[in-house]
Amino acid sequence: MVTVLRDETWRHRAWRSWAIIVAALVLGQLSWIVASTASACQPTTVCFYWDAAFDDSNVGEDYFKSGPVQASGARVVLLRPPPETPLTSSLDSDGCITFDTQYSYGHKALVYADAVIGGVRLLAAFDNNAMDPTSQAVPQTVFWEAHLHGLEPGGSAIGIAGAEIGLDQEDLRVRMLPIIAAATATMRRFEDLGVMPPTLAPDETIYLAYRPVFGNARCHCSGTSPSVVDIGVDSFREKFVIAHELGHWLDATWNGNGPGAYSYSYDAIDDACKFDIVPATDIDMSPINSDGGVHGMRQAHYGGGALVEGIAHFISAITWNDFAVEDGVFRYYKDIDLEKAPSYQDFVDGGSLIALEGGLAAGTVGGQSRWVASQCPTDWAAWTTTADVMSEMDWMRFWWRFLSDQATDQPTLDQILGFTAFVQANDPWTTTQVWPQLSDNVEAAGSPLDGFGQRFADLADEEGVNP
Repeated sequence: MVTVLRDETWRHRAWRSWAIIVAALVLGQLSWIVASTASACQPTTVCFYWDAAFDDSNVGEDYFKSGPVQASGARVVLLRPPPETPLTSSLDSDGCITFDTQYSYGHKALVYADAVIGGVRLLAAFDNNAMDPTSQAVPQTVFWEAHLHGLEPGGSAIGIAGAEIGLDQEDLRVRMLPIIAAATATMRRFEDLGVMPPTLAPDETIYLAYRPVFGNARCHCSGTSPSVVDIGVDSFREKFVIAHELGHWLDATWNGNGPGAYSYSYDAIDDACKFDIVPATDIDMSPINSDGGVHGMRQAHYGGGALVEGIAHFISAITWNDFAVEDGVFRYYKDIDLEKAPSYQDFVDGGSLIALEGGLAAGTVGGQSRWVASQCPTDWAAWTTTADVMSEMDWMRFWWRFLSDQATDQPTLDQILGFTAFVQANDPWTTTQVWPQLSDNVEAAGSPLDGFGQRFADLADEEGVNP
């Protein structure tokens, strides 16, 4: 169980348009600047934020580029001075709680890495099980203990959850803070976009399992609750990969039975379509297991693997980017081994960034569109009547442009998610083939994308996801 830090940190902030009490929470300790005192029992509001540090923030994205994330829906236990009784509640969508008190001193809040957003419970948990990565993590009680000194009854205040100040790097809270922050921001974005799955279990739960002895990240998402998102020691500060794994959850839950058939068994032939990662290590630089090299952004895959990963990349992209405009950026999160995959030199030199709108010009950020078709002629020629060969990047860009391109009428995001669910229910793709199933059903009776067939075909050709 995580308890309190003893060192206090002070900082000043302004909030809204009136003078308020300002708090600085440094992973477990709140210090409050006294503004005034009051003796009558009055409603008082405190708002909490996760102030986590990410390795992939402010790279050109539009949302959550820097600064704190509202602790929306987080579970909180408020301990008030006697005779006022303890209060157990959840923060609202703005990360705030309002309660009655008559005291300026003696309050304490326990803010948990446990939140409910849009009917979905996010529970950050610790699981040291490397041998069975499909096991559900046993929830650990992870919270930040905040002493609310100088609280003004009848006023308002902000609590800022600091990332690492004064805290040993091995403390579990260092790892949990960016995980719950990124997951909170992602689910808030899904909710704001109106794309929460139409059918959720009454107790829909996603365990955010931090696994320090396992690399990479993965989603054990069958379309039914609970789901488990593994976050490895090399991934807990990567908001794009956390949103990617929650993208798998969103896709799988819309489908109702998982993300669809996929396979990573295709063995790329051309150098430009090969991939591998630097061996993963823990914080002591000791080798750990990782499946991160199984598939990669520009790697040639059979259709199922490329599509499923491309959809999750796309959902991560729309989490952090505004698709009301056609351009956007995706920051890839894997540590690529340039000795085994030298074609990624330009990619790594460019900060592992990908221009979502793509382009055919040499030097396009992240690589040219139609990657397999333009860069890997042998792999492109491997298409057969039962097997497609394509890349994750091509599918990510296809879906981004299918949603955002303003040249013709645009579909909505829920129509796209509904369409993949429609195909899965009526004509499911296979591990090796996806194009016929998708293209044949765009304008089928009952398809959410009926009327978008020409747009689908044109952009598929431009992004290289059709034969």
